[in-house]
Amino acid sequence: MSASLDHCLTCKGLHNLKLYFCIRNCPLSLSFTDDFVRLPVPKIQQVFHWDCGLACARMATQYVRGVGEEEFQGACERLHLRDSVWTIDLAYLLVALNVRHRFCTQTVGVDRGYRNQSFYRRHFETDEERVNRLFQMAASNGVVVEKRSVSVGEVERHLAGGHIAIVLTDASVLSCDLCPPSADAGGTTAAAAVSGGSPYSEAGDLGDGVDGDAERRAGWSSSLVSGCCCCCCLPALGADCCVLCQRRQEYQGHFVTLCGYSRSARAIFYNNPAFSDRMCSCTVKNFNDSRKSYGTDEDILFIYKDS
Repeated sequence: MSASLDHCLTCKGLHNLKLYFCIRNCPLSLSFTDDFVRLPVPKIQQVFHWDCGLACARMATQYVRGVGEEEFQGACERLHLRDSVWTIDLAYLLVALNVRHRFCTQTVGVDRGYRNQSFYRRHFETDEERVNRLFQMAASNGVVVEKRSVSVGEVERHLAGGHIAIVLTDASVLSCDLCPPSADAGGTTAAAAVSGGSPYSEAGDLGDGVDGDAERRAGWSSSLVSGCCCCCCLPALGADCCVLCQRRQEYQGHFVTLCGYSRSARAIFYNNPAFSDRMCSCTVKNFNDSRKSYGTDEDILFIYKDS
């Protein structure tokens, strides 16, 4: 047997691909078994450095009830979603779009310890009161919030039901096993969209810790390119790499949409809004490490297909 041929985890056939790459391409991989789930969740790329959460919500609402662009954008406008989107904002957005959800978090409200984190610092003063108020008014607005941690087993059972989830991760920890370490973003340029796109349209996220004014002063490009600064599934916005490399160990909040798992491979499958052309996969350990980093509050939005 050729060393380059590996058994597909799904169809058990041989593919001239690296191990597990078949997960992305095998026609049988959109399936359910006791061991394996992969859901046909649309891949939608973020436009700005801050809208990964909205891109994930766009994927989710399109998957569960076929929400169109006009309806989605209208809900974003009514909720005044701008350039600082918290998980509680996404929960309110799901309510506005009649999508059943459950928001689990370790922190009900804002952790004041975040005020000194570079990722949160830029918007903290204006966001703290707003976000705390959203939590206080959640129940009366139909937003379901539960203060608790979530196990991987619970996540897998949820996905096995055909449902999906949006998870807040630390992009400096999250690592895709399917993407080469130096992977290019696959030609996913967002220049046109940045100049005049909708706030949720289809791609690069460095989080609120990257100052938008600094981006413009530095003349950063809006196209997505690979960089050693972030994990392969979060290509840096076209910037001087040495500037961003100084930040790579800092928390970088990034939302992803879960779409499956393989128990035998101990892998979690997810759509990364930094890309429009691929599904990503990480180990269960890496998934747990990235979603439990300080800064995430272990936020997870369970979203139900029967909305």
